[in-house]
Amino acid sequence: MESGHSSSSRGALLGALLLAVVLCVGLLILRGGAQARKGLLEWNAASGSLLSSSSSSSILTSSAAILTESGLAPLMSTASGAFPNAATGGILINYSFETSSSSSSQVAEPGSLRIPIFMYHYLEVVRNPKDTLRVRLAVTPTIFEEQLATLQKNGFHTLFVRDVPAILSGSLQVSRPVVLTFDDGYEDFYTEAFPLLKKYQAHATLFLINDFIGKGDYLTEAQIREIVASGLVEIGAHTLDHLDLRTLSINGQTRQILGSKDDLESRFGVAVTSFAYPSGRYTADTLSIVRKSGFTAAVSTNPGSLQAPSLIFTLRRLREMDIIGKKTLQAFLGK
Repeated sequence: MESGHSSSSRGALLGALLLAVVLCVGLLILRGGAQARKGLLEWNAASGSLLSSSSSSSILTSSAAILTESGLAPLMSTASGAFPNAATGGILINYSFETSSSSSSQVAEPGSLRIPIFMYHYLEVVRNPKDTLRVRLAVTPTIFEEQLATLQKNGFHTLFVRDVPAILSGSLQVSRPVVLTFDDGYEDFYTEAFPLLKKYQAHATLFLINDFIGKGDYLTEAQIREIVASGLVEIGAHTLDHLDLRTLSINGQTRQILGSKDDLESRFGVAVTSFAYPSGRYTADTLSIVRKSGFTAAVSTNPGSLQAPSLIFTLRRLREMDIIGKKTLQAFLGK
């Protein structure tokens, strides 16, 4: 009896997985992707139905998690499990997964590699809960240290944005690469992030807004010089004034992009070859100007971790909202 019950359960689970695969393929073709979801699916062998306990996701959207967990789609997911539901006789499938807004944005092309690039802004404990922007963009120092410890424990190697093209071309061989990026150049990078980077000997890329240096809660020149001298931090350009480049003329964009590079190189005596688009906004003209200005790589805010040679100037990143509140990076590192 036990053997028959076990065989039946395995058959029901296999049926659930197969049906989910079929449904998910249809989803990816018809809808082009899915958003991050989590919850429970239930496969009822008697009725042949697949139900979702998540009110925010349809059956088809939920089934994408199963295809992800089976390793048949280039999506990032957390651990899942399946167990019998004694009340209904069905099989419950626990899932949690993350995707980009478009499946095509995560489809592998020749030369593609999974290189997670994490985006940070503030590294602090936000004291004012009404400051919703700061709340959304902040990660606490405690969580950041736990993330660094997780990376180190699991054999990941932190690199600079400028290293990504070489990794993709194969001229730089690195196992388990990951990139940490900080936008805007806030002073808490010096007071909170920098000591932790030194403690774990981790590398990061810091994108500076030239005209904000030394103002308000932004880094000073002296702090930046000390950071650069450590060898642990690459400085990149983030324009002169953090303007929406899409609204500027060709000359205006060139001034913001090339001007920020030239100024940083002159002030800090280092080559600046990495760029970050303010708020992730750009046009085809923007990309052309970045290339012509001498940058070798640029990061966007397009979600994902699958990088490709064709995306050297629009490298994907994972935002704070993807990692805020999580004590480790396990969900994003395939653990």
